[in-house]
Amino acid sequence: QNHHPLSFAQQQMWLVCQLSEDQAGYTLPLSFTLQGVLNVERLTASINALVECHEVLRSSYVQDEHDDVFVQINQTPEKILEFLDLTALDSASQQQRLQTLASEQNSTIALKDHLMMKALLVKTAEDQHVLLMTFHHIATDGWSMGIISDFLSAAYGEGSLPMAAPALQYVDFTQWQRQHWQSNDVAEKLSDYWRITLDDLPLLHSLALDKTRPAVPTYQAHLSSLMLDGELTQRLNTFAKAHNITPFVLIQSLFSLTLAQFSAETDIVMGCPVANRTVPEVEGMIGYFVNSIVLRSQVDWSLSVSQWLKQQHQQIIAAFEHQELPFERVVEEINPERGVSHHPLFQIMFNYLGRQVAKDEIELTGIEATPFQGGEGYAKFDLTLTAVETEQGSLELLLDYSADIFVEATAERLLQQIQWFALQLLVGSDQMLSDLESVPPTVRKELCTTIGQGRTVEAEPFFFPERMARLAAEVPMQLAIHDEENTSLSFGELDQQANTLGALLQARGVMPGDKVAFLLPRNVSIVLAILAIHKVGAAYIPLDSSYPSERVANICAQAGVKVILSAAGLGDKFTFVDTVLDISSQDLTVEQALQRVILTADMPAYVLFTSGSTGEPKGVVVSHANLAHLIQTNNESIFKICALKSIRWGWRTPLVFDASLLGIITLATGGEVYIADEETRQDPLAFSHFIARHQINFTCGTPSFIGQMIDGWNDNIALPFLAIGGEATSPGLWSKLLAITEKNQVKAFNLYGPTECTLQCSYAEITEGRPHIGQPFDNTQLYVLDQQQRLLPMGAKGELYIAGDGVALGYLGKEELTATQFLANPFGVGKLYRTGDFVRWEQHHQLAYFSRLDDQVKLRGYRIELGEIEHALGRSTLVKQVVVAIKAQHLVAYYVLDSDVIEASDVTEQALREHAEQTLPSYMVPQFFIALEAIPYSVSGKVNKKALLAPDFSQVTKGYQAPDTDIERQIQSIWAEVLALPKETIGVTANFFALGGHSLTATKVVAQLSQQFKCRVRVSEIFSHPTIRGLSAVIAEHLVGRVEESRMAVVARQNHHPLSFAQQQMWLVCQLSEDQAG
Repeated sequence: QNHHPLSFAQQQMWLVCQLSEDQAGYTLPLSFTLQGVLNVERLTASINALVECHEVLRSSYVQDEHDDVFVQINQTPEKILEFLDLTALDSASQQQRLQTLASEQNSTIALKDHLMMKALLVKTAEDQHVLLMTFHHIATDGWSMGIISDFLSAAYGEGSLPMAAPALQYVDFTQWQRQHWQSNDVAEKLSDYWRITLDDLPLLHSLALDKTRPAVPTYQAHLSSLMLDGELTQRLNTFAKAHNITPFVLIQSLFSLTLAQFSAETDIVMGCPVANRTVPEVEGMIGYFVNSIVLRSQVDWSLSVSQWLKQQHQQIIAAFEHQELPFERVVEEINPERGVSHHPLFQIMFNYLGRQVAKDEIELTGIEATPFQGGEGYAKFDLTLTAVETEQGSLELLLDYSADIFVEATAERLLQQIQWFALQLLVGSDQMLSDLESVPPTVRKELCTTIGQGRTVEAEPFFFPERMARLAAEVPMQLAIHDEENTSLSFGELDQQANTLGALLQARGVMPGDKVAFLLPRNVSIVLAILAIHKVGAAYIPLDSSYPSERVANICAQAGVKVILSAAGLGDKFTFVDTVLDISSQDLTVEQALQRVILTADMPAYVLFTSGSTGEPKGVVVSHANLAHLIQTNNESIFKICALKSIRWGWRTPLVFDASLLGIITLATGGEVYIADEETRQDPLAFSHFIARHQINFTCGTPSFIGQMIDGWNDNIALPFLAIGGEATSPGLWSKLLAITEKNQVKAFNLYGPTECTLQCSYAEITEGRPHIGQPFDNTQLYVLDQQQRLLPMGAKGELYIAGDGVALGYLGKEELTATQFLANPFGVGKLYRTGDFVRWEQHHQLAYFSRLDDQVKLRGYRIELGEIEHALGRSTLVKQVVVAIKAQHLVAYYVLDSDVIEASDVTEQALREHAEQTLPSYMVPQFFIALEAIPYSVSGKVNKKALLAPDFSQVTKGYQAPDTDIERQIQSIWAEVLALPKETIGVTANFFALGGHSLTATKVVAQLSQQFKCRVRVSEIFSHPTIRGLSAVIAEHLVGRVEESRMAVVARQNHHPLSFAQQQMWLVCQLSEDQAG
């Protein structure tokens, strides 16, 4: 009967094709340039014979009324080979046209077509033709290409047609395969192996992407290549033989090492194709036999080279021993969360082709045939590495990469790193993997002298008090600071009053090296306090009024504070200290003699306390040399770029955060500082009015605060130059800042730097492109290192380490912690601070920030960038702000609606969910959306994610949320029938695949949905919207504007019938015209 089952491989291919609108990536080209006098009739007959003899090439793939897919074998059509004459074109035009034709040939072959191939013969000269053949992958594989070439060679040469058809056809293999796996208990053992081996498998690789992964891939591929010369290849083969492994194992291991290095991940997963022709009867059969196995490598850097290669060999051998289980069965066993954006289980493919005669050669009598390369490639995977042994004894590495997510430079660096690791392994197998040189000497030199290295400039020998004293002498009447209490001080007045306050501190026993804390209102007194404390050689410790008494006591006890500066109404927190000096009660305009103190570079300038991992605050001790470095480098970089005649700084950051130092920098360089009061600094709208009132031309804030401030910015207010920092900047805010600064002809800067490195160590001017943290300041060095603290090449993810003049002295009273975080610099002089930040070097030597190492988000096997989700949701016109957080292993999106656009409702939540599903891979779509009146912020102005309340998970934990609409109820019924589950167990937010659905059941559901709703529902839509709620929105969209179809029926004949719409219009036209001859 003409109703045959699909093989397991075909079943998987059919599903993949349903997920992709453009199936061009699933065709195999076989094309040749034919030089000589060609017998076109004989070639035509040969191709006809090929199709006649091999049923799989003339089969269609059809879905029946029971939603089952089957194979239908068709008759051989009379015409298969098309012909085109290009001899009228010149050579250049011919080549251009051939490339276009090759691309067209490689395009989609519909699975319902009668032929699974296309053939075109192009005549370019009397004695030259180009034969372009394309075969659908569901009917052929790489091995089949050799069989096809051999068949055509024999048929054309013999000329004795018809050729004999093989006794066994692909449908016979399919029947045998299904009987074999149904009756063979080996399948259960194979399934057990893969379940155990792939347990807790990372479902998506962790390589940093050069571009955001699209929700639906375009499959556009590019190719990079690298040739390992004959000498190196021979050395590698000898090395492999000495360790009782094959070249396949060695190259795959080198690839795994490279991926581990670039992804900062030790669990490396890739696929590998196997011919899967395990019985002799199929060796000469055309068909889709190739199977994929999963190779999982655990890169343990603590092993020696020989130990790790032995482990690799054992794991790969085991995988090949269990290769017979069809990949589709493996996927069903593991049942990973599925989506259209990436391949299940692995997205990286590896293949090794040994030295052999090319299988796609064709020999036509009297014709010189050479392979023709044409058309665009298609990326079935994110990366595909193919190692090819050449006839010359070299090894060529071919890396196909998805142009959706990678650029050429990344592919080239991956290939170069494979080569470098190959050379390193040859040094000796007794060395530890952790001891391998991570980069070549040339790259190491570049990383240590160019990339990440700020300019080396001579440090200016002036500390903050000395700079202020010079300004007091040079411009004593120039305004220095102004507060909202309407108090202003000139540089001369500031210096004089700071001297008086310093004398009062000395009178209370404050000595050089002591610690003086202060808790003061946001007015000029905070600057007076800092300057006075420095003048007596002490270090200042700022406190905040929001601190509980216990924290204040803890900080002062750790620091050994002798004196606290305060003001009226703020001293009640300090019962534990003997000396509290109330500045507000002192007349600082009365001059008092100050004993001069000479500051040295390593004397502490201030101590800032940050949250510690143990719950106890830790104090970062910053020296006068560190602070002088900050003043100098900032003045020579950001301030110089802005080219302002004078800076009017809007100071809003609390003193307990290091961003407040930008106000100190402004003063030290002769600028004016305007201090916003507590209420103003926390309110974006009030702060924008503050900017207008004082004509502020520079200010800073966290991305969260600045983002709020520029939303709805009043065009009548001159936008100041902006500096943002303190938290990661989203792509959405980056773009918004670029647009508004260009419009207002100012600049914005993204500043990066931990407190331990004196506020900032790198900066980026906000320009076109993705967010980044830029390049280092002067006298600063940045290194991206792996877990073994080895240098990483550009493009590889690792931890950021910082060296240079900004690295602080350490943690106050915590020598052990200081020794852990402040290390000896193996790449230069001084100390190296370990940031705990995840970064990589990108193009143009810009540093990209990913996350904190201890705050990486992994959910259901996927590593997820929350900022990427926030960016996608932020592009919706419905919302003003979005924050995404993980709550109880659920992705939750908190959003503030744009009140000018819409009011909160279930409709807006659904619209936002639909927006997410259309722009994000399914595993990145939040399960919950919560509308807020405002995003909560901490005292520092950063988003306070701890204050975001978790949603009510009761519906999730109960596993059921009832459908609300007729569409949802109908989908629920279909799911229940196909999955054989009670309706009450299928909630509208339940994941189809989590309920036990898989590719075959998905196709059945889609078929029933299409029939039920009289619209085309695609298989890809259930993968991208795997919940009833998501799928119902898609179907509702399909139904919008659709005219319901109805069947025509015979009506009773009465002599009184209505006109059709067209007749009605014609009758009217005739009434308007006396002469109806037209």
